[in-house]
Amino acid sequence: MSEIKKCMECKTTKSRQFRSLAGNKWEEAEANGLIKATWVKGNKLCNTCYMNFVENQLRKAKRVKVLVEVEASEVVAEPVANVAVGGVEVIDIEDIIRKEIEAKIKEGIELGDMETIMEEEVEAINDEEGPIYSFDEMRELLTQTDTSLKDFFNQLYLLARPFERCEKTIGHMKKLMVFCGTSNEGLNTLANLGITTTARAVDRRKKQISEVHEEYIEKVLENCSENAFILNIDDYHNIHVNRQPDTTSTSWAAHMATIIHLDEQFIVNLGISYYDRRQKYIGKCSDDKLIERLTLHSYDDRLEEKKKSNRHIQNAILFYFVKSRLKSVEDYTKALQIMYNQKPMQEYLSNNVVPIVADWPGQFFIRKAIAHRLLLNNEIIPSYVTAFIPMMEPLHVSLNSRELVFKKNWFLFNEVYKGIFGQKKELGKKPQPCRIDLMLHIIHMAWLDISDLVYSKFGRTCKNIEFLYLTNFLSNLIPLVLEVYAVHYREGNWPAYEEACMRCWSDLFLQFDRRNYKRAPLMFFSDVFYWIKENYPMFEMVTNNLSSLSDCPHWGDNAFRQYFVNSIKYPYSPKQLHTLYQKCATILLNTFKKIYRGRYLYSSIISSSDNINTYNLPSLDYEITDLHLPRGFVTSRKPFTTVLCDYVHCDRTNCSNYSDNGKVLACGHGYHDYCLEKCNLKCLICLDYLREEDFGGVVEDDLDNSETAIDDAATIENLENAKKSFFEL
Repeated sequence: MSEIKKCMECKTTKSRQFRSLAGNKWEEAEANGLIKATWVKGNKLCNTCYMNFVENQLRKAKRVKVLVEVEASEVVAEPVANVAVGGVEVIDIEDIIRKEIEAKIKEGIELGDMETIMEEEVEAINDEEGPIYSFDEMRELLTQTDTSLKDFFNQLYLLARPFERCEKTIGHMKKLMVFCGTSNEGLNTLANLGITTTARAVDRRKKQISEVHEEYIEKVLENCSENAFILNIDDYHNIHVNRQPDTTSTSWAAHMATIIHLDEQFIVNLGISYYDRRQKYIGKCSDDKLIERLTLHSYDDRLEEKKKSNRHIQNAILFYFVKSRLKSVEDYTKALQIMYNQKPMQEYLSNNVVPIVADWPGQFFIRKAIAHRLLLNNEIIPSYVTAFIPMMEPLHVSLNSRELVFKKNWFLFNEVYKGIFGQKKELGKKPQPCRIDLMLHIIHMAWLDISDLVYSKFGRTCKNIEFLYLTNFLSNLIPLVLEVYAVHYREGNWPAYEEACMRCWSDLFLQFDRRNYKRAPLMFFSDVFYWIKENYPMFEMVTNNLSSLSDCPHWGDNAFRQYFVNSIKYPYSPKQLHTLYQKCATILLNTFKKIYRGRYLYSSIISSSDNINTYNLPSLDYEITDLHLPRGFVTSRKPFTTVLCDYVHCDRTNCSNYSDNGKVLACGHGYHDYCLEKCNLKCLICLDYLREEDFGGVVEDDLDNSETAIDDAATIENLENAKKSFFEL
């Protein structure tokens, strides 16, 4: 029977938490006279009594009394007992503040006077040494320049009540003392009080900065006229405003067909799982590169790992920052006009073109403007739009593909998440991108560990629907969305990136009918194949400088970031991640064990609509549709689950024999080796399906660390037992 806990102060036994009073905490409480006669060292207090009679009292004792050493008008503070020791006098913080303020009033020094002096001195220092971000540095430099500011800074510091606050809070307040802002109304109010300048003066200063920036742009463009330019036009949303929906019109594009040729270049590779194809491209990943990939879609600049990234925008030029909805052809032509108005750019565009890395609206509306200018001879559209080439935004391809895989398979992700972090944990249906990246990576690394073992048991000819669903998810989709941008694009590997984009289109965006992004890759490939056909130099520029066509460069480290961004670390170390992989591998093996035991059970069709069936998986107890299965299940000829070969003209089919030489392709269709050779190693069924979808043009515009892995040793032991149990099936 467990021991009944009882509070030695209030005698309650019903508290949710009891705290032991012993060791250093007992000695500290005893030194401050907090110990009661009825208390016994080592006994317990309920949480309420512990906080009221011990913890809060100790904190209060530290705040009330401070040690102040008066020497050369400097104030040094530490929490000590209320005594005087050799040259050291103990006084209350309120006395310090009151005396300092009274002294400044007698001297006739006002805050408005200090502001005038400081403004002159700060401008002089900034012109010579650059901006100052540290309060201590600013106080030291300004007091050296003008000694009358010394008392003012001491007064300002004391008004922050530093002896009542922790070091972290004071550090934050120091930053606010150096870098702060207010509205126009606030500036004018402070100006009336004689504290600061007016909002009108601030606006004049902003205009001067803007004019200097225009001169800077023109100078940089002239100096870089021999370089290649890449343009990015994107919208910036201010989320701190009231927002309400409004109506927008739908527009239609004319003459924007995109034709690609799948026959020779892609269809053979699409029959091989991405997991097998990636072995050709992927090398070993270091710990630093691993963490960098996991934080790729994390936009928290506090992460120390992101500061180590070599991504920067030191070669980028901010042309302008203007208010625009970017929802129409007119909006985008006005944005392009800003760039074209620069005289050096007019000369540059007379002999060159500029790629525009854009999101879907950017691609659509700029292409629409080009089509109207060239094909419809619409003179309302300015001629300079033909000097720009919109290109598919790789970052959004990655984000949309990851989000799509997660959203459509949330039930499986949630089950794995609970198995790793505890059954009481629930994975949100719309988590942050960095959380999605973590789950994708954990499952991917677990599959790398167990894939050979799984296939050794099921073989390469198994067409069980549950098995096809899981292997398509693990071998095709997860590694594809993890690597299309983070690996292939950023490493500048054009062949791998090209194939990965094609797979994203055929196996994700097209299959799940993802609006807009089922069209964007087609436009991209249409341009690429045209460049190849015409031997256009743009193809060589793109393929040789792929990683430079970035739509999301990051700021490098700088002084502002150093002083105003509090660094945090990524929640998981490589060692902890390895533990998570092993735990996940155990969960996946147990899942495949269920499927293997019920491999002769058939998944029942619950409903069917527009040639898309909904299945009930007997072993996994999931409901999925043909869209969750390999590509072949959304074609006009779905894979047979009772025989191996799906070739229309196969003469070797034996319904009771799966041992014939053959295999199941990544699309889910099975072929005898003999039949596959007759088809030139292509799945002709999928080729016809993709050709039908190949013609369309564009039609409308339209981390906390609370999760904890289990012990390493226990994880390894559980994984080994799971492998042994699975192998013995």
